[in-house]
Amino acid sequence: MKLLLSRFANDPTHEYASIINDQRQLRVEHSHDFYELFMVNRGSAVHRINGASQRISKGTVVFMRPDDVHAYEHMSGDFEIINMLIPAPTVQAVFDFLG
Repeated sequence: MKLLLSRFANDPTHEYASIINDQRQLRVEHSHDFYELFMVNRGSAVHRINGASQRISKGTVVFMRPDDVHAYEHMSGDFEIINMLIPAPTVQAVFDFLG
């Protein structure tokens, strides 16, 4: 499944940043057309990304690129992330500025 920024950015019920703790939602493997920055706010899980797995826990910060494919598994009951969507042109402008 590929998530599109326009689905979230043009929907008044969604923000660019949100708290996600719905484990059904987090289990769905997906990619994006935007960058994503998330931080584990509570609990722990295994983050599957591009065929690899890494254990993540409270305080872990991850920067995702468009087209990275990821999902979560083995989540603790209190697992929760703070998720921020960043439009690709915004990140490209930062990269251009930084050289």
